[in-house]
This record gives sequence, structure tokens and C-alpha cells, in this order.
Amino acid sequence: MAYRKTARTEQRKEERRERLILSARSLIAESGFAGTRAKDIAQKAGVSEGTVFRYFPTLAQLFVEVYRSVASQEIEVVREVAQGEEAASERVATVIRVHLDRALRRPGLAHVLVAEPLSAELEAVRLVHRRYFQDVLADIMSDGIAAGEYRHFDVETAAACITGSIVEALVLPVARSEVGAPDLNARIDFVVHFCLNAIAPWRTSAPLDDAPIKTHADA
Repeated sequence: MAYRKTARTEQRKEERRERLILSARSLIAESGFAGTRAKDIAQKAGVSEGTVFRYFPTLAQLFVEVYRSVASQEIEVVREVAQGEEAASERVATVIRVHLDRALRRPGLAHVLVAEPLSAELEAVRLVHRRYFQDVLADIMSDGIAAGEYRHFDVETAAACITGSIVEALVLPVARSEVGAPDLNARIDFVVHFCLNAIAPWRTSAPLDDAPIKTHADA
């Protein structure tokens, strides 16, 4: 009986911890890290403010968990869409398009992921997850080289440059919360084409301008 009671207690603790993370995530999406306070998290989660600090001794620790949760989810999505039998250029385009589309549909979360000024601790987490995204792109481009679609080139640097372009392309729209703006799809298509053109000189087949590139209208 004691074991069953302990198991139930641990389950309730884990459920409460997860509720705190989800509550903080919701508030951060609205107000950013800088505008989110412990008492607001407690109120949203239906617990006392002391409970927040019982599970997370500092707000910084809770914020790191929130950032990891959101960023890890995004990385899993792009890893999933990166799989496939399509040409590497198409897979790169799909990863970029899906990532941008998800970000621009949720500008609050996108802003904290790519644009909000962060503490050194959170910035370190941001850089780690940005590297994960670069690795997805680098792996796809390596596949393209192995398949003969591209000649050999520095995929690590190319992935870093593409990632930087995507981040910069997101900063202004998410800062302005331009969800539903009529030019967003065109902007996404432009970024995709821009990034593919960046690695086009190493293609072994037709130049990019002669190759079919899917747009939002084709998706």
C-alpha cells in the first residue's frame, strides 16, 4: 500500500510540474519572458506562488524548461518533415517552409524563440536548439551530395547561413505580430527561394531558375 501511495504522489507531483510549465508557456507566449511573473503563473496553474518555487527554485529554471519544451517540439516537427525520398532541395524547402509557417502562425512563441533579448542562461539554450536546426539542414544537404544532386560543399557553413537568414526573416514579422498579413505566404516563398539559391551553384543538374520550386499555392 505504501508503494502505491508513493506512486500516486509522484504522479500528482509530475502532473503539477507539467501544469506549471504549460501555464508559464501560455503566459510567455502573450507577454514574453520579461513580462511573466511567478504570481501570474501560480494563478493560471491554480496553485500558490510558493508552489511555483517549490518545483522551480528560480524563475530562470522554469523559463529554461519552457524554452526547451517549445524548441524541442519545433525541432521534432522539422526532423519529421525532413525525412522522405524527395530530392534534397525539395526537403530543404519543406523544412524552411514548415518552420516559417508554424512560427508566423504563433508569433508570440516565435518571438521568444528567435527575437526576445534573453538572459545568458536562456541564450545558451537558444543557441543549442538553433544548432539542432542547423544539423537537420546539414544532414539533408549531405544526403544531396551523396545522391549526386550537389557537388561537395561546406554543408555546415551553408546550414548556419540558411538558419541565420530564416531567423532574420522572422524577427520583424513576429515583432509586429503580422499573423494573417496578405504578404506572409509570399514572404515565405521568397525566403525558401533565397535559401535554395544560396546553395544552387553546387547543383549538378539544372540551374535553380529552371527547376520547379513549390510555392504556397502548390502546397
